[in-house]
Amino acid sequence: IYTSNDLSNDGMAPPSDYFIVSRQPKTTNFAFQKLADVVTSYGVDRLPSFQFIARLRNFKPHLQDLLLVTSTTSGEIATVTRADAPLSKDEPITGDFTLTSTTDDTRRAILPLSLSGGDTWPIGLAVDLSSKDIILNPIPGDDEITESATPVPCLLVLNHEGVLVSWWIVYADSIREKTAYAGLV
Repeated sequence: IYTSNDLSNDGMAPPSDYFIVSRQPKTTNFAFQKLADVVTSYGVDRLPSFQFIARLRNFKPHLQDLLLVTSTTSGEIATVTRADAPLSKDEPITGDFTLTSTTDDTRRAILPLSLSGGDTWPIGLAVDLSSKDIILNPIPGDDEITESATPVPCLLVLNHEGVLVSWWIVYADSIREKTAYAGLV
C-alpha cells in the first residue's frame, strides 16, 4: 500500500494505491497487480495514513485468500478475495485478487459514528479464531439454514474512541457445505 504524504489537496488525505505482489510459481519473478480503491479515504487529515490487514487462507470450499483491510483515513472495512470458483454470477472471477463486497449494505462491516455524529477510524484490527459460538440465521433469506454447523471467525476492530466492534465472518458457501474454517482453534 502506498500513500503519499503530500497534503497539497486542500489538507485532505491523499488516496492510497493498493497492490498485490505475488511470486510466480517455480521462478524468482514477481507479478504486481494494482487493485481498485480498496478503502476510500474520507479525506480526514490523519497522516501518515496507516492500514491494518488480516488474512485468512484456505477458507473452504473456494476461498484461497480473504484479506480484511481498513485504514486510519476511513471507517470502512474492505474485503479482497482470491477464489478458485466464482463468488458471483455477475462477475465470475477466479484465481485473481479482487475487491469483493456484499450486495446487502446491512451486512457490511463499517465503524460506528462517534457520539458527536462524526466518523470514527480504526486503531487496531484482529481476527478471533477461538470462537465456539454457533451463528443463528447466518444467511438472511435462506430459511433452510437456521444456524451454522460450526463456529465462524470473528473480526474485531478497535476505533479511536476505544469502542471495540465485532462482526462474524460469514462465508455463505462454507455455511452451506458445513465446513469450518481450518484455522479455528
